[in-house]
Amino acid sequence: MYELVVIGCGPAGLAAAFFAVRQRMRVAVVGREIGGQAIHSVHVENYLGFEGIAGEALVDRFTRQLAEQFVEYL
Repeated sequence: MYELVVIGCGPAGLAAAFFAVRQRMRVAVVGREIGGQAIHSVHVENYLGFEGIAGEALVDRFTRQLAEQFVEYL
């Protein structure tokens, strides 16, 4: 049983899952494609903390960090 199910696995949904897990909640993320539109972006220039990064590289960082926190994808 999950305490929180996040619908959507774009950057906002993944961030919500990450912060919920840090609060020790059991979280699942439901969505079509991890990273949402960001995975299709050649160059992301408006993501906080990065001057510019390839969308695929950004999503790779998301998934690695969330895997370390035991977020489940449905």
